[in-house]
Amino acid sequence: MKKLILTNARLWDPKNESLTIQNILLINGKVMGVGYLPEDEDKTGEVLELAGQFIVPNIVNIIESPFTIHTKGPDSEIDIITQELKMLASEGAGRRHFFPITLKESLVLIDQARKEGFAVTCGTDPCFFYPTNTLRADAEALVEGIKKGIVEVVASTDMDAALPLLIKKLHHEEKMELKDIFKLITSYPQHLFGLKMPLVALMQSPNLTVIDLKKGKELPKVTYV
Repeated sequence: MKKLILTNARLWDPKNESLTIQNILLINGKVMGVGYLPEDEDKTGEVLELAGQFIVPNIVNIIESPFTIHTKGPDSEIDIITQELKMLASEGAGRRHFFPITLKESLVLIDQARKEGFAVTCGTDPCFFYPTNTLRADAEALVEGIKKGIVEVVASTDMDAALPLLIKKLHHEEKMELKDIFKLITSYPQHLFGLKMPLVALMQSPNLTVIDLKKGKELPKVTYV
């Protein structure tokens, strides 16, 4: 039996212009019908809610890039960030993206570098929101770092496990709006890494993710490797 989904969604336009797409008809994962409406306001990155489900366009999960510096775990994180910031200062130009950030002290260093005008960004993995994988003070600092805009990207080697952790911590516990949470895995990394995400096209597989907050599953314990 064919699975039919009829919904509305707002998708990211690669020209940085928002484009409202309505009445997306999906049959077996293929877009069979698309209707367009003119946009009257900037709705970039907005996610549609439909009967408890959220249609999230163009999820980005990048842990590698030409300017990504891997922190290699809490034991080496501060030394690596400090060394790279010194190199950045001596170069006089360039950029750095640190991943994954796990420590409160790292956020202080990155925030200060940004205030001094350096092109520095950072991301983290949702597993570090929980004290089982990091110290409580560091876990709390990561959440505050997201709220303050210091941490702009969330990524993981296992996004299927990371998404529930992300929603549980930031939405259910911290009461952040879902549209703001999803920007961490959609529009923010798209801008940061200069990605041109494809628009939905007829007869093509869409880059849409359906998230149902009413369903849950037991996740394996996540630890730092």
